[in-house]
Amino acid sequence: MQSEISTEAALAALEQPRTLFLSAVADLVGELGRLLVQDRDSEQGREQRSAASLGAFGAGRVDARRFAALISDRPVLPPAALEALGRARAVLSAIVTGGPEPFVVVVGPGEDVAVAVGAGLARLGRVFGAARVAALARAGAYRSSEHASLLEALPFARWNRGERALAPPLVVRVEGPRPRLSGLADLLNGAVKIALLAPASESPAPLALLVSPGVFVAQGSSLDLLERLRSSPAPGIVAILPERSSRFVHDPAGGDKLRDRLTVEYLSDVPPDDSRSRRDFRADEEQAQLALLIAAASGGSANGQVERVEDLRSDPAGLLAAWLLREASLPPPVDARAGAA
Repeated sequence: MQSEISTEAALAALEQPRTLFLSAVADLVGELGRLLVQDRDSEQGREQRSAASLGAFGAGRVDARRFAALISDRPVLPPAALEALGRARAVLSAIVTGGPEPFVVVVGPGEDVAVAVGAGLARLGRVFGAARVAALARAGAYRSSEHASLLEALPFARWNRGERALAPPLVVRVEGPRPRLSGLADLLNGAVKIALLAPASESPAPLALLVSPGVFVAQGSSLDLLERLRSSPAPGIVAILPERSSRFVHDPAGGDKLRDRLTVEYLSDVPPDDSRSRRDFRADEEQAQLALLIAAASGGSANGQVERVEDLRSDPAGLLAAWLLREASLPPPVDARAGAA
């Protein structure tokens, strides 16, 4: 039996942070709209008001346009700046009125999940790019050749700390059976929250490699996990997987030590098979990483947290081999703050 949580259900579970994000964008749309109305009226309106105030004495002697700029609390923006503001507002409006589509990423068979999620974040990054363009235009520093690309996409690597703290949630539906997720680690910071729907996953523990002290990481088959992700102040990812997959929650709010943060409900079996492909070997590695995390969190045993815990103790050589393989490519699953994993 496998999980069939819909995209709509996942969006509903993360509706609050998405609504907050859209509300902030809508406020900026309104502000830019008011600014555009004021400035488009300024060139003519301020000049007329200034000419009236100068009266007959000023007629023919004082340039009403220049005089209006002098007495105004801010200068009239040039046409290029007004055009940039209009384009920025159009980008923001499209996000506000675009429905849930900008917040959903579909990953086809064989595609890299991290690449697809990065592209989705870059598209949403247009919001921050538009805000930057508006600020540059108002300051008279906008240059189309340098800054126009900000309205097309803004890669997550270029988001600043404040922008990452405002990141909206994403729902990611994986259509292939073996999602490749390790590259997501670079994207899980700030307020990024990802709901990963992988109803056909053949890997029992695809998120094990993403566990780190400050990131909420969970996988299972219950929609309740998305509620926990939503309420967590940490960035994070939840994978909704087939029920046969391993089930665990790593919650940074649990404490400084791994044993306080990691709760494992079930550890799935991955039977050895020398004929398996490299991708299947990666699935073994993910499962071995989860086993190592469990052993480290429990001081060498699972303390009854996991079904078939004897599997963790019966093959110390296999665990050591997995540990060495992990050491060759990734930092060990150790909680440096607590001195234990």
